[in-house]
Parts: sequence; structure tokens; C-alpha cells
Amino acid sequence: MGGSGGVGVLALGHANLINAGTIAGGRADGGVGPRNDAVLLQGNGNTLTLEAGSKITGAVVSWGSNTLALGGDRNAPSGNTFNLDSTSVGGQYHGFTNFAKTGSSTWTVGGNSSFSRGTSVSGGTLVMATGSHLGGAVTVDSGATLRTSNADVAWTGTFTNNGAYLSDPSTQTFTTLNIGSSGYLKGGAGDVFDVQNNFFNQSTQNSLWDTSLATLIFSGAMGTSHQFSLAGFAGDGFTNNFAWGALQLSVGNSLDLTQGSGNAFYVNYLDLLGGSAQLADLSAASGVSIYYNVNDAQNGYLEGKTFSLAGGGSLDPFSGPAGGTTGVPEPGPLGLYGMALIGLTAAGGGRLRRRIGESKS
Repeated sequence: MGGSGGVGVLALGHANLINAGTIAGGRADGGVGPRNDAVLLQGNGNTLTLEAGSKITGAVVSWGSNTLALGGDRNAPSGNTFNLDSTSVGGQYHGFTNFAKTGSSTWTVGGNSSFSRGTSVSGGTLVMATGSHLGGAVTVDSGATLRTSNADVAWTGTFTNNGAYLSDPSTQTFTTLNIGSSGYLKGGAGDVFDVQNNFFNQSTQNSLWDTSLATLIFSGAMGTSHQFSLAGFAGDGFTNNFAWGALQLSVGNSLDLTQGSGNAFYVNYLDLLGGSAQLADLSAASGVSIYYNVNDAQNGYLEGKTFSLAGGGSLDPFSGPAGGTTGVPEPGPLGLYGMALIGLTAAGGGRLRRRIGESKS
């Protein structure tokens, strides 16, 4: 009587706690008073992994550099879900510096949280639901999957993808996006990938990569300069070549294209929000080319022409179908004149353009 309740589980450092059952903190005053912590992690190097069936009653407190993980190799019948809001100040889980997804299971997270040392997805699938947010750097390992599902997701730290990133469909905003050799992106119509800093692509997964209907945006305040390293190859055309449905560059921003794992970028619609005058804000290293679909009427303002870019690279037309979802390698010199006529005809002799971002408020 009058005593405090006991801590459910106490770890003093470098402990690996996996829970698929029930943990509860004891209650004071013979079971009617305040409840003590369910889990108290002291020291550093502790990991608490939640698996399907986990139920924790009471606070989960980290007093050091410790990891909260969602794992296991099975999914609960109703699905595995976790609210990231519970890891914010005042939430049930607090003080963790790292977040992880392990095992082959699928977990869906919603809400917002910031982990100072970031997030790692080493196995299975992590699904980001509407309005979800993870602070810090994020890394997806080879063989693992991160999926956004009808979400508007912001990645405030550097995002490194060595696995699968699937958009279904969603709008995702990155600061810096790094794609390793084993990484790839998939997104279709309605999917938007907004990069506010740099995009470095070293992927070699051309047969798995599919953004041929998705939109890539480089955005930022006036004067923002972006770097974009490429994975596509000149002459390989639109299919299985890291192509995009649209590339949009914000007014007052500049874009410098360099070689990554490839030397070319194929896009159906080149959407320069500053119009043709913004061509001066594009630069490309020598041997690097951007190819735009001359058969898409939205590119009519380019008149089917080839442009030399600062740095020694070029902006070139390529021939795709009228709708512009696939294409073939860039034309030879004899085809450029005819393509220029096609571009002018498609534009009605004038300038026909659509701004992708205008429909978003």
C-alpha cells in the first residue's frame, strides 16, 4: 500500500527486446494509482522491436541512443499499423534517436515524428500513409521496400534508396535524393517526385525502374541551384531507360545535369515554368543530353529544335507517339527538319504549354 508500481521491462544498455505479446507497467497504491513505465531503456545501443500482436500499456522511455523498430516476419490479420505521433514529445514512445523497419513483414505508419539519427528500412515493406512524416536521414537497403500510399510525404533529411521505392500514387518531397546501383523508383500518372536540392542517380536497374508517366519537379526559392546526375543512356530511347513523364523546373531555379551511372535523360514533357527563356538556366556536362518528345504538343514552344547548353551538353528532340508515353532513340540530322515541322504543327504555329503544378493549391 502506498508503493509505486514496477517497471515492466528495464534494459541497461545493448539489449535487444522483441515484443509480440503484452508488456505493462505496474500501478501504484495496490493497483489503483499511477502506472509506471512499461519499458525503460537506459544507456545506449538498446533496440525495442514491435512485432505483430505487440501490446504495450504504459510509457516506453529511452534515456540514451536507442532504436525503435517495426519488425517480424508476419502481419497481423488486420495489418500492422503504427502511429508515429506516439513518438513525439508527450507520446507513449519517447526519447528514441533511431527508427527502423526490419523483418519481412509489412508495416503501415501514419502521423509525424523526427528521429535525430534517422530511419533505416532493412527488410520487408514500410508503407507511408497520408500525412506521414519521418525526420532525419532515411536509408532503404537492397531487397527492402518503401511505399507511399495516397500520401503527401516530406523527407527532410537525405534520402538514400538502395531498394524499391514505390509511389501509389503520392506526392513526395525530398531535400536530397540518392539512388544507389541496386535502387529504383516506380510511379505512374499522378505521382509527383519534388526535389528541393539535388538528385544523384547511380541506379543500374533500368528494367525495374518505371517513372514514364510520373512527374519530376525541381523546386526551391529564387536562386536555388540543383544538381542532377543521370542514369539513362543516349540512343536507348524512352523505354527501360529511366525516363519520366514530365520534368518541371521552377522559375528562378537552375538545373545542372551530370553523368551518374548514365549520360542521358529522356522526358516526355519538358515543363520550364519560365518558358523558353529558362533554357539559360539549364546546363549539362559535355556528352550529357536531355531528350524531349517532339510529338508532344506541350513541347511546341521548343519548336523541335536542338539547343546547346552551358557546360557542353545539349537539349535534343526525340520521336515518340502523339501521346508521348514511349519513344525511340533521337533522330539523325536528316530527321530534324521534319521533326521541327511536326513540333510547329502540333503547337498550332504558336506556343502550347501546360504547367503541371498549376492544379495544386
